[in-house]
This record gives sequence, structure tokens and C-alpha cells, in this order.
Amino acid sequence: MSTIFRTPVYGDSQRGDHPRPALTAGPIDAANDQALRPRQQAVLDITLDLILHQGFSNLSLDLLAEQARCSKSTLYTLAGSKEQLVVRCVEHYFRRAAVRIEDKLASQHSASARLRTYLLAVAQELDGASEAFLADVATHGSTRLSYQNHTHAAADRVRRIVSEGIETGEFDPVHARFLGEVTAAAMDAIERGTVAQRTSLTHAEAYAELASLTLNTVGATRAAR
Repeated sequence: MSTIFRTPVYGDSQRGDHPRPALTAGPIDAANDQALRPRQQAVLDITLDLILHQGFSNLSLDLLAEQARCSKSTLYTLAGSKEQLVVRCVEHYFRRAAVRIEDKLASQHSASARLRTYLLAVAQELDGASEAFLADVATHGSTRLSYQNHTHAAADRVRRIVSEGIETGEFDPVHARFLGEVTAAAMDAIERGTVAQRTSLTHAEAYAELASLTLNTVGATRAAR
């Protein structure tokens, strides 16, 4: 699943500033979620929704169990510690969003439509996450690493969509390749928090603006041909 929301490859060497993981949990395989019992899956979904709205720095396992209306022992069937549970929830968030994004892309056939749909879908998914959640993700080593890897995957996806447009003649080759690189750099800046610091835009708002800018550029490129 090659979107911003997919299981990352840890230890990606393409970027040298990855923090060393502060949490002990390794990458969570999607098959682990598929093997959950219905009650466990429900608790995982509830826990994810809680941390999406509240962040996770100030949530204890006791409070999570209380709000999820389950026992701490049920939470321990999902992960061995709060830190591992957080990592699992973050990965679950990316995968759950990926399914929705892929469903939206499936009905789009032109490269420009796929590019617009992809970026706007990412914006919509991020809009469901609170700033507290995104701030916590950026602060903690393993969750930050996860977001970085998903952003790298998203940038690769944009490049592939642009390449498809070049191959079909929909995009001008020179401008499209440049557009792909600039879009990838902007996505990286959004993930790092640089855009939020300098513009006060949320991550979701920044992706929506990026979609508008990217598609306007594609339209201008095609009109100039």
C-alpha cells in the first residue's frame, strides 16, 4: 500500500536525521490487526479515536482503559506497554486511512484527477487528527519516525502519479518532474512542522493548499503547451 498511510520500513537511510526510536515497539504488521478478536479490534479502534482527539502524552493506561470501557488486561493483549500501544495505534491510524484513500483513488483514471484526489484525501484524513495528536507524534521518537516514513512513501506516490501523467502525455515532462520534486519537498516540510510554524496552517490545511497549488500548476503547464 504505497501512500502516506502505509506500514513504514524502519531504518530508512534516505534521510540522515531520523531520530533513534525512543519506544521499544517495532513495526506492526497489518496481519496482527487482522488476527484480533472482535472485542480487541473494537478496543483498538476506540483507543485510536481517543488519542486522535486528545493526543497521548497525558493519557495513562488507567485513563485509556476507563475511557475505552475495558480493563487494563484487555489493553495489554494489544501491547505490552503504553508506549507500544501508542505505536500500534499510530500504525493502525495510517492503515485505516490508507484503505479510505485507496478506495477514492480507485475510481480516478487520469493522472491529474488521481493527483488531486490523493492530496485532498490525505488532507481530509489529517483533518480528523487533532493538533495535540500530531504534536505528540512529532515529539516521540518512534511515532515521529513512522510519520517521516509515511511522508517519504507519499512523496514517492506523488512522483509515480506524475510519471504516469508524463507517460500518457497528460503532463509536460520537464515541468512535471520538477513539480513532483517540489511537491515532495513541501510534504516533507509539512511533516517536519516547518509549514505550521511559518504559516500557522494545520497539516490538513497545508495539504489542501498544496493540492490547489499543484493542480493549478499542472493546469498552467498544460495550457502553455
